[in-house]
Amino acid sequence: MSELAAVMKKISADLADLKSRDERGEKVPEATREAILAAAKNTRGETKFAPQGASAEHQAAVAARAPDLGGARPAAKGFALADKAGGGLAPAMKALAEGTGSAGGFLVPAETSAEIVGALRARSAIFQMGPRVVPVEKSLAVVRLSTGASASYVAENAAIPPSEPTFAEEALLQPKELAALVPVSNRLLRDAAQSPSLDEALRMDLADILALRADLAFLEGPGGTEPRGIRSTPGLTPAPSLGVNGRTPTYDDLKDMVANLRLANAPFAKPGWVFNPRTLNTLDKVKDSTGRYLGESGLLTYDASGGGGTLLGFPFRTTTQVPVNIATGTSTDTSFVVFSSDWAEAWIGENQALVIEGSSEAAYQQAGTWVSAWQNRQTVFRAVMTHDFALRRPSLFSVLTGVRP
Repeated sequence: MSELAAVMKKISADLADLKSRDERGEKVPEATREAILAAAKNTRGETKFAPQGASAEHQAAVAARAPDLGGARPAAKGFALADKAGGGLAPAMKALAEGTGSAGGFLVPAETSAEIVGALRARSAIFQMGPRVVPVEKSLAVVRLSTGASASYVAENAAIPPSEPTFAEEALLQPKELAALVPVSNRLLRDAAQSPSLDEALRMDLADILALRADLAFLEGPGGTEPRGIRSTPGLTPAPSLGVNGRTPTYDDLKDMVANLRLANAPFAKPGWVFNPRTLNTLDKVKDSTGRYLGESGLLTYDASGGGGTLLGFPFRTTTQVPVNIATGTSTDTSFVVFSSDWAEAWIGENQALVIEGSSEAAYQQAGTWVSAWQNRQTVFRAVMTHDFALRRPSLFSVLTGVRP
């Protein structure tokens, strides 16, 4: 073995030992860590781990290009870690192209994943309404109060009558996986590495994919392998009827929808509406009790995005995940409107934050045919996040169905 190979092997062994000790949570003296990292330094400014199981020579070659771990932790099993100042999908791909081995995989930096999660929540109508987001390990029982305790005025020295709250069936949060598989041309990624706007477009596209699917589940999910959505939850406060075949809602229908929740003694802590953009056009033509359009009387306003604003003084968000082709009687073009007096009573249990992995050697199915990313010069990004959705107090939610244009 040459002297150079021996040195590289020693560096590789030291880095592997450091990585193993980090994985076990063992405290490594700073002097030892710095000595190991200093031996692996050069001037390229990137951090990489070779794929697990790679040869010593390959690990040493990768280690020689790894100047500083910067406090980063090793990637998930079978994937190399690619981290670069500024983050982004394209720089991560560039790091993959320059130094990963036969595993052909990498973990997109946590900073980039966090940016995409932020964009996802900004694009999700349900997240924008302000649900309560809680961490969940395996499952979480969300207790529903059916009948509360009571208080009484009592005479001096008289016994205080006891009262107990009654709890309804628990809503159980059991996180489900929301996943997306997105093939991207390597040429596009190379271009994106030099163009911040293109890299931003890639990240926002991934955020849109996840946000739309999450909205669909939170609104109409049947339960089982995906969350149980609002429409599928029993115990909602009834909304006014729009007839057997549905019809265009009136100002009175909207007022009655809000009034029904007030009659249920619902707290208006975080009230708001969610509906399809088509319904917004419908509401634009609804008139109040004086014959003025809601927009003219200030009862319908828009924010700068055009997809939100206020209706009857309460915030609203629009999403195309509310369908407009529901069959109601003889009508096949109906939709629905969701109103809640407190969206904080919608609970989202998160088990795993967004994790994005990529591979230039993976294969995926498209229309029943296997496609090789390697052969087609692509990188396949896999995005996974784990969560569930439940209404703690369904009576604070109401769904107006049969809404026609």
